[in-house]
Amino acid sequence: MTDPFVLSAGRTQLIFGLEWHALIEATPAKAGRRLARQRRATHMALTGSAAASVGLAFLGGARRRATELHSAAQAVASMFPQGTYTLMLEVAAGVYWLVGVHEGAVIARTDVLHRDTALVRTLITELTMAYPHLVELGTPNAPSAPTLSDIESAVSSKTLLLKVGSARSFGIGFCLVFGLLLSALYGPFNTRHTTESDRAVRDGQFAPGFTSLHPSTAAPGVRVHGEAGLDGLLHVFYSLPVQADDWVLQHAACLDVAQSWQCTAHYHRAAHSASNAAFLRAMPSSWRVDFPSLETAHVHWSTQAFTAALHADMLAHKSDNDRLLFTRLQAISKAFQRIDIGISTPVVEQIREGGPQYQRRSLHIDGPLRSFSFLPPYAAGMAWTKAELRHQPIDRADARNSRFVFSLSGALYETTKPNFAADEYASKPEFVAAPL
Repeated sequence: MTDPFVLSAGRTQLIFGLEWHALIEATPAKAGRRLARQRRATHMALTGSAAASVGLAFLGGARRRATELHSAAQAVASMFPQGTYTLMLEVAAGVYWLVGVHEGAVIARTDVLHRDTALVRTLITELTMAYPHLVELGTPNAPSAPTLSDIESAVSSKTLLLKVGSARSFGIGFCLVFGLLLSALYGPFNTRHTTESDRAVRDGQFAPGFTSLHPSTAAPGVRVHGEAGLDGLLHVFYSLPVQADDWVLQHAACLDVAQSWQCTAHYHRAAHSASNAAFLRAMPSSWRVDFPSLETAHVHWSTQAFTAALHADMLAHKSDNDRLLFTRLQAISKAFQRIDIGISTPVVEQIREGGPQYQRRSLHIDGPLRSFSFLPPYAAGMAWTKAELRHQPIDRADARNSRFVFSLSGALYETTKPNFAADEYASKPEFVAAPL
């Protein structure tokens, strides 16, 4: 289902299926209003005490004029102000609702409706990858799953949707520390809206700026992945099985080879009941599997790398990167363990004399896999040579730590001639919401 669902439970109208974004500004109410206006939402809601997220509704007709709609997801979040939980609930005949909450805030890309319970189960598994301590309500040794009546009882003025035009009255004066934790896995949870970059990956094409490349101004032999290419690469890792019949993922890596990703993943046998035969049944038939020992399994596969020839129109000038792009990266750096950017060096593969000139900076980024969903909007001039995912045991996840640590190595390209980038970066929001 793609539209919000309104259920009249007693005297309360509950709305399911909002579009949720994580917020990382110190003033989330202001950031939420700005995002609501940018996306032309009709209504909005804010959640969180130690972290924050904003829910957006796009309502038409009589619902657009509604003044007494309450967010069901926000009500569940208020019931669980601490910890990380997910809830699957049948809200109508054959209609199942999935919501995730973390520290009293709704997790981005949850609050979704489906008729396929198997798909909901898949989404819960993917959520667990981003939130190792996630607990499914109603399962053994977990708190009881709230019913619709419980959710109705939890509504208050804080769960009330506000019209975007009247959202000025929404004042929340708390500071964000872990807002970035709410960046759920991007791509698998997108059930309502599709951005240009998402369409580009799906169709095997490129977002605007990658399609109109002219041979006279493109650098021969140099290609970048940009936003669409990074989207595609992240999806490779988001789709990777974390556990397959008691075999647990330990390490995975992809190398850029001739415009394709050559990938390997290592699994460890975690239980005596695990078998090679069961592991083979769980893996895609196109993947090659080796068993170096009785306790280890290695899988190998390749997939297309979405790239485009280096072109001056997609790049920023060095001064624009220094002033604007790096300011944006500083804003999201709290979600990463490391963002290392090298000094500018000339690109050997230059255009004919008098044409656009290019420079390259080395680029290396480490952090939780979930945090990389913040990066694609700023990846226009980026190219990657290696991506690596490592599993590590941790006591507690936070903004910079997760049991799945992701690393990207590559380069940032820039032009020595002034370009559109100043206007392009200036148009980016000063906070970052996880891309849809």
